[in-house]
Amino acid sequence: MIKMDDTKTPWRIVLLLFGAGLLSAFQVGKVPPVIMDIRIDMGISLFYAGWILSIFNFTGLVMGTITGVIADTFGHRRLMITGLVLQIVGSILGSFSSTYSLLLVTRFIEGAGFLAVIVSTPALIFKIVKTKDVKVALSIWSCYLPAGASLMMILLPLILTTSNWRGVWQINAFILFLYTIWLFRETTSIAVLKQLKPTRAASTQVSPNQLKSNRVKSNRVNQLLKDIICKGDSMEYNKLGNTGLKVSAIDIAFHLWIAEPPTARAPNM
Repeated sequence: MIKMDDTKTPWRIVLLLFGAGLLSAFQVGKVPPVIMDIRIDMGISLFYAGWILSIFNFTGLVMGTITGVIADTFGHRRLMITGLVLQIVGSILGSFSSTYSLLLVTRFIEGAGFLAVIVSTPALIFKIVKTKDVKVALSIWSCYLPAGASLMMILLPLILTTSNWRGVWQINAFILFLYTIWLFRETTSIAVLKQLKPTRAASTQVSPNQLKSNRVKSNRVNQLLKDIICKGDSMEYNKLGNTGLKVSAIDIAFHLWIAEPPTARAPNM
């Protein structure tokens, strides 16, 4: 298990989480180079073969929204591990599929696992990185799909010299199995992040002086908005002078209203 330092970003864990996305993207990249082999083996047309790849998109369409809710309820790390397990199961079963329908079902299982990983992992990365490193960490994560899919396509010609598409599925399942065990052991510390929450929460606490300043600004914005809406003759509104400034005030007041709410509080973790 990797011990995390409260003072700096655990980049090793970030890269491990990136690896989960990378290997998940393997399940996307493994299909195009062998699609003709699958067509011959299954005796299907190009239309049906296209669904073997497109089922991932369909899975995202059907389950995309509820997966986020499940991640928040079930736990992001648990869902990530579950997603990897689903991809293992889907790959193993798919390698033994004797019919097109069964292969499509196994690809749906893989797609559900893929979706679980890509929805839950960014939240985990955001939890463990320091504020100054968030942009870099999420930029690294954003490369998981092109890097993983293209790497799989590069490796496939070498794999296919000694195996067929079923072997590709089995090799992917084996790699995912080993990586899931490693990831589970190394990310145990993420499951116990309560010690990090006070630190981050403390950094977002609003001081009494800031609260007072926010209230003063909010009161002025409220008054200005009322003057603009009611076309009043108060000093706040009349100080603006010509029509151009008054029109600008509408935009300024609106944005201040959004930026400076009547009360300020630390965000929920």
